[in-house]
Amino acid sequence: MRRAVIGTLFLLVWSLVAPYALGAAVIPDPPRDFYCLDQANILAGSTEKAIINSGRELAKSTGAQIVVVTINSLGDAALEEYANELFRKWGIGDKEKK
Repeated sequence: MRRAVIGTLFLLVWSLVAPYALGAAVIPDPPRDFYCLDQANILAGSTEKAIINSGRELAKSTGAQIVVVTINSLGDAALEEYANELFRKWGIGDKEKK
């Protein structure tokens, strides 16, 4: 019971601190279509659809996941930090596969 309380407290504190740890770059929620999120609005609609369809087919046939995300700014966050947080939040990939 004590471990669960400590774990819950850690997650609560991390959820409050994470945006600042990432230099105020906020990790978006995954979109309904999962494989493409164009927050910077730089992709044509047809390109987004092609990415989504390709992503679905790849995941279906091989289990691999490729996700395209565009954002306006990383803030002060390093690209690697941002990407790792995005992977974790969205659940991209498979823990069992390397």
